[in-house]
Amino acid sequence: MNKAIQKLMMALAVCGAVLSAHGAVQSGIVGYNTISLEAGKWYLVAPQFKDVASDTATVDLLSNVKFEGLTAVPFTSRASGAQIQVFNPASQSYTIYYYISDSKEGTAWARTKNNVPTEIPLSLGEGFWLKVGGVDENGAALTVQGSVYSETSKTAEVGASGEWQILCNPYPVALDWSALTTAGIEAAPFANRATLCPQIQVYNASSQAYTIFYYISDSKEGIAWARTKNNLASGTMAEVGQAFWVKSPTTGTLTFRFSN
Repeated sequence: MNKAIQKLMMALAVCGAVLSAHGAVQSGIVGYNTISLEAGKWYLVAPQFKDVASDTATVDLLSNVKFEGLTAVPFTSRASGAQIQVFNPASQSYTIYYYISDSKEGTAWARTKNNVPTEIPLSLGEGFWLKVGGVDENGAALTVQGSVYSETSKTAEVGASGEWQILCNPYPVALDWSALTTAGIEAAPFANRATLCPQIQVYNASSQAYTIFYYISDSKEGIAWARTKNNLASGTMAEVGQAFWVKSPTTGTLTFRFSN
């Protein structure tokens, strides 16, 4: 077992996950992580485990994610209830699932009363919006469970169409900005940040607001991710289960590396 995986296992133990190793690392480390949810808030979140039964880095939100304490509402009141919104970068639009009490299957995540999916698939490394409506008296939580992504790096292509996409920290541990490397994308002067700079927008569930980072060419240390020329990105980039928006006018890759 390499040092990165050992470090990952220790970090999981610290954050409260229960792990069990099955043979070699490649055959999967199984665990879970729970995020507390507050009524009426939006969360930009991501599953950080892949499906145990799958050899590919895929996630099914209906089998790998457990939603507890959410209040189901009638379909006619769906706008006020819980929602899952999955973003499609190709169409720049959402597929929305509502947590309703009167679907043809009873209480379920559904597109309509009669359109109740058997799965909501995502690729590991993609995030989704979760809107919390009402919660029960014991509170609400989202628990992600499955197999740990065993590779020490995850690369995502960005900027292919110059549109927005949702990416995430693919590991069940927080990642620092130093874990992010880029290739191909081009930095631009801070003055052109709105149109020419690649951007990462991190959503804060507590404040329900964004923090925006630009890939600029003229920071105080040269090319860097920064909020301003003098305010460079540092510290934690993405918490466990946190997703974020990415947009790049130029094509390239972002690599998230879990280092030794």
